[in-house]
This record gives sequence, structure tokens and C-alpha cells, in this order.
Amino acid sequence: MPSSIFDMSNPQDTGAPNERSHEFTVELNASADDVWRALSEAAELIKWFAPEARVEPGEGGKIYLSWGPGMEGASEISAWKPGEHLGTRMPAGSPEAPRVQAVDYYIENRDGRTVLRLVHSGFSADAKFDDEFESTHHGWLTFLAMLRHAVEQKAGVPAATCFQNIFVKVPRAAIWNRLTGPDGLNLESEKQEDGGSYRARLLDREISGLFARMIPGKSFSLIVDEMEGSVLSFFCEKWQQNGMLTVQAVLYGGMTSAKGTFDEVLTRFCDSLFPGEERMTF
Repeated sequence: MPSSIFDMSNPQDTGAPNERSHEFTVELNASADDVWRALSEAAELIKWFAPEARVEPGEGGKIYLSWGPGMEGASEISAWKPGEHLGTRMPAGSPEAPRVQAVDYYIENRDGRTVLRLVHSGFSADAKFDDEFESTHHGWLTFLAMLRHAVEQKAGVPAATCFQNIFVKVPRAAIWNRLTGPDGLNLESEKQEDGGSYRARLLDREISGLFARMIPGKSFSLIVDEMEGSVLSFFCEKWQQNGMLTVQAVLYGGMTSAKGTFDEVLTRFCDSLFPGEERMTF
């Protein structure tokens, strides 16, 4: 059974007025060195976080992450203490109301295990940013589950990432129902919870395994036995009055050679869920 994230978000005092933050702590059955590499090396970041990553190491360097056009950016490294603390800073807000969002990772050895504490601060307390704040909360929970799988089960294993992101003219609840229902994954499980077993269908292939993370109505990650323990993650988001579906697959081991084919699988899967007339274009 995977380790659990045992400390959740605290949206209160950040030390700055009119701001709020997330804080998570996760205990990992992995070395501090492996956890540091997962946070600070491009080849490891793609195993749990972004499909594309580049790192200029050291304080004053940069970490570039991309989830595709319009969803990329570089954060400045504000703290670089290998095995202890990685800090990043990125401009946020608007020219009229500029802010800085910070993500800090703190690593600690505790009773033979590694404890990772993540603090993401700099969110505006304005209610119009509630969706952004809520989305990053369940997003981090899912990404941390992917990180846990990477460092506990896949350290040293090569990986490749596939990614799909679509905006649709339906609300998030409808995206979730279609995604998990008989027209989508046909997701079946006695207990849809972290560590629970599942069976599903991805187009014409049957898949099974364990939930790395399940946040009903919002996001989930599946560890797929038939794909060498690769991970499929699904994020259902609000987008104005409509919704957005993101699918991210981290392929491990021999599955990496099938990246091109699996990119096509995810495209066909998303097309089967939401035909062209239900898509939003920009």
C-alpha cells in the first residue's frame, strides 16, 4: 500500500496580507537523494509533474515546465540546498496587480524515511481566484501521488510522458460523468479511493491496477498493471462556465518506445469523449 499524504492544505496565514497558500506533507519510502532528484532534474520531473522540463541548476537558475502552448513558464530558483530545500519563484497576477507565487520543497529524514513538505504560496485571497486555488489544491494532491509512485517504485527507470488537454462546452461534473462512465473509461471499483483496485477500458484495451489518487469529481491517477506500472492521470477542471479535461500518461520501462502510438491513443480517446462540436477553440 502506498504511503499516504497526511497533512493537507492550510489556506490561511502566509505571512503576507491578502494572500493564501497550500501546504502538504508526504512521507516517502525513498532516499532523500532520490526525492531531491525528482524535484530538481528534468528527466525526473517528467515522471510526475510536467511533460517537458528543463533545469538550470543552482540558486539564481531556472526550472522550465511545459504542459503545451499557453501552459508553460520558467520559475527562478530562489533556494538550492540539495537534499534539504528547493525554492522557486514565478511572477503571477496582472500588470495592474502583480504578485509572486512561490513553491518551496523541504526534505527531512525521519525514522529511516523521507518527509517532503511542499508550500505553494502567493495566491490572491480575492474570491475571483477561488477556482484557481481549488484547482491547484487537488492538482498538487494528484501530482504528489504521481511523485510518490515515481520515487518509491520507479527510481532509475526510464520514462516518457504523453499529454492531452481539451476545453469543452460542458461543465466539470458532466466531464467527470462521461469520462468515468460507460462511454468513457467504464471505471469499475468496489472502493474508489487511494490504494483501491479498479478495472477500466481505454478504447479497445482493458486495464487494471490501483488508484494512486482518487479525488471524486476532480482528478484521479491510475497505476496500470498491463503497462509496466505506467500512470494515467485525469484532471477535470472548471473553465469559466465550461470545463477542461487534461490527460497525462507517464510511460515507464519498455512502454517508452510506444510513446508515439500512445499519444495517438489519447487523442482518439479524447475525440471519442468530446467530438468537435463540443470543443472550444481559441
